[in-house]
Amino acid sequence: MTGSAASGAAIARCLNRRLKKNTKVTDEVVATVKKVLGGSSNATDADVGQTITDSAISQTCMGDGDAWKYDANCWGSSLNSTSYFYLKDDELGTP
Repeated sequence: MTGSAASGAAIARCLNRRLKKNTKVTDEVVATVKKVLGGSSNATDADVGQTITDSAISQTCMGDGDAWKYDANCWGSSLNSTSYFYLKDDELGTP
């Protein structure tokens, strides 16, 4: 495994261990977390870790500037159909 793959798998193992150690978390919850993060309730630590590291290194919506205006995946942005720009919900208005 490469650096990010090994790191992701280690994070996934830690998450899995912590979930199983918590007496309030059922096996169904653990399987659901694996399904959401790894694509399957039988996902490996490497699969879950890949999703975690991919999300962690994503630059979407982060940093200075106004890149969020143009990215449909950013929190709170929505399409202004007149200008085709993405705006935060509190900035929507009449074009």
